Amino acid sequence: MSDFRYEPDFPINKLNYQDKRFMSRTDMTKMESNINLLMQDISLRGQIDPVGIGRVIDEDDYIIIYGFTRTAAIKALGWSKIKANLYDGISDKDARILNASNNSMREDLNPWERALQIKKLRAAGVPVDSNEEKDTITKLMKVDRRTIFNWLKVVEYDCQELHDSI
Repeated sequence: MSDFRYEPDFPINKLNYQDKRFMSRTDMTKMESNINLLMQDISLRGQIDPVGIGRVIDEDDYIIIYGFTRTAAIKALGWSKIKANLYDGISDKDARILNASNNSMREDLNPWERALQIKKLRAAGVPVDSNEEKDTITKLMKVDRRTIFNWLKVVEYDCQELHDSI
C-alpha cells in the first residue's frame, strides 16, 4: 500500500479535478442532486467524512480516489480546504479497491455503474474471489461470484438503451 496520512486542511486548489478515472457515478443528474443535498448538510454540520485523495505511483497530481460528491459540494460552497485521507504513491489497483470499498458503504450506485466498477476492478487485477486475497470483488461489492460474472457479461454491451433500461 502507499504512504497514508490524514490531512484535516488539504488545500482544495491542489486537486486535479479533470482526472476522474476513479469516479464511479455516470448518472450526472443524480450526482447533481446529491451535491445539492450535501451542500446543505455540510453548510450546517461541516464536513464529517474525509475524502480520499492520492498521487498514483509515478504521477505528480493529487486526484480524487473517493468522495467526488463531497469534494464537489465543498468546492461549490467556496471552501478552500477539505478534510482528506492522503495516499502518496498508491497503485491503480489499491486506489480502485479503496474507491469500491468507500462506494459500497455510501454510494447508491445504479446497476450499470456497479457493473462498470466491477469491470475496472477486474482490469486492475483485483480477483473475483480468492482464499488468499483479502480484497476481492465479491467482498468489495458484497455479492456472489455468479452476480459478478453476470454483471461483467452485461457491461460488455456498450449500448445507451441498455444503460437506460438497467
